[in-house]
Amino acid sequence: MTSRCCKLLVFACWLCGFLSPVTKLILVTFLPFCGSNEIHHLFCDLSPLLHLACADTFLNVITDFVINSCIIILTSAFIALTYTKILITIILMNSAEGRRKAFSTCSAHITVVLILFGSVAFMYVRPQTVYAPEYDQLVTINYTILTPLLNPAVYSLRNKEIKRALKKYLQIY
Repeated sequence: MTSRCCKLLVFACWLCGFLSPVTKLILVTFLPFCGSNEIHHLFCDLSPLLHLACADTFLNVITDFVINSCIIILTSAFIALTYTKILITIILMNSAEGRRKAFSTCSAHITVVLILFGSVAFMYVRPQTVYAPEYDQLVTINYTILTPLLNPAVYSLRNKEIKRALKKYLQIY
């Protein structure tokens, strides 16, 4: 990883992170809203906001679907490519213990990535806005609360010292 490559990746992330919501925001500003201004969601997300519009939101829904699909597909492909290279490197390792530790680390990370990406893809890569708000809230809780909570547990329980301390703590109580 060269410094130039790292800077390009950071710039690409920032650019996508900026252009994605700005494009959707511009389209939303042209929508008329009438009736209730109460959003039935945990935060102001595009899908519940589109439910409040009193005009056709087809262009917004399709734009959202295309942008989100591209983001999920590109990042998933990048992660898959990265893990393919890591897997090849692990397989070529001489030490069986080293391979075991590397696979252990990778499996923990892949678990967290799959939970996050599965929830995000399920929530944002769908061309309809007809899901119940309660259903959206449940999926949102999964990727905004449960995944970050699982992250330390998945990684720390691999550590022998943490396992020993946890066993010792549980034996006391």
